[in-house]
Amino acid sequence: MLKKLLALIEKNNGYQVEDLARELNTTPKIITAMLGTLTRQGYLGKVEQTCSSACESCPLAKQCKVASKSSAQIWVLNPKSPPK
Repeated sequence: MLKKLLALIEKNNGYQVEDLARELNTTPKIITAMLGTLTRQGYLGKVEQTCSSACESCPLAKQCKVASKSSAQIWVLNPKSPPK
C-alpha cells in the first residue's frame, strides 16, 4: 500500500489526507502513519510551512491548506527508489 500512496502523491500533489484515505480504502489515521513512515525512510520530504507572498506564484496555491492559514502539511517526493 506504500507504493500506491507514493503513486497517488506523484500523480497529484493536491491530495488531502482524507482524500488519500478514501482512494486507498483506509482511514486518515493509517494514511498519516504511512506518510510518517515514508518520510522517515526518505521517500517523502516535508515542506516547511513558511509560505507568505510566495504563494501567489505557487502552482498549488488553490489547493493548499497552508495558504488558507489552517493546519496542513505538504510532502514532496524525494528521488529514491520506491519501497518494496
